[in-house]
Amino acid sequence: MQWDSSPQAGFTTGTHPWLAVNPNYEQINAAQEESDPASVLNYVRALIALRAHALAFVYGDFEDLDPQHPHVFAYTRTLGAEKYLVVENFSSTSVTYTLPNSLTVGKLLLSDIPTSQQANTRTLNLAPWESRIYKQ
Repeated sequence: MQWDSSPQAGFTTGTHPWLAVNPNYEQINAAQEESDPASVLNYVRALIALRAHALAFVYGDFEDLDPQHPHVFAYTRTLGAEKYLVVENFSSTSVTYTLPNSLTVGKLLLSDIPTSQQANTRTLNLAPWESRIYKQ
């Protein structure tokens, strides 16, 4: 684990660890991720917090909205009146995606890429590898 930017990435005080330390440890490490609100670490923390507070992600019904789409994975999780829409672009290129079944997005709760996407739209412009979660 690359803990910080100190020698040997903060993993050991020894001069020769068993496995070599990646040369990028000064830029990519847990301390840097901790201090960056847009980091992968903090995004995963937000996902965990959302799952802990939204029981639809644990117990809700799952509906795959577009199982044949080659790049976009879109689904809903519903528990009673609680409904969430998750849309993910699993490709290395941008995708313009229209939600099926006249579905529109609700309030954007979480995205791994800052977006200015408006609520109540059917067409999403997704960046490469982007993931969004909406409260419907």
